[in-house]
Amino acid sequence: MGKQKVRLKKNKDGTVSIFFAAYSFSKELDVGTLSPEEKFNAIRWTILNQGFVFTEKIEREVRKLINYHL
Repeated sequence: MGKQKVRLKKNKDGTVSIFFAAYSFSKELDVGTLSPEEKFNAIRWTILNQGFVFTEKIEREVRKLINYHL
C-alpha cells in the first residue's frame, strides 16, 4: 500500500472532506447537524473504515478542524 496520508478540509456548507492519498479518492461527510463528539466519531470511523491508522497527529487535526476539545 502507498503512503497512509489523510488530509482533512472543512467546507463552507458544513461538510468535511477527507482525502486519502493512498487511494487517490475522497469522502465527504455531512456533519453540520452533529454534536462535536458525533462529528469526531464520524470522521474517526470513516478514516478507520478505509484502513488507515487514526494517529495522534490525525486526532489533533480532527479536533482542531471541528473545534472539539476535551
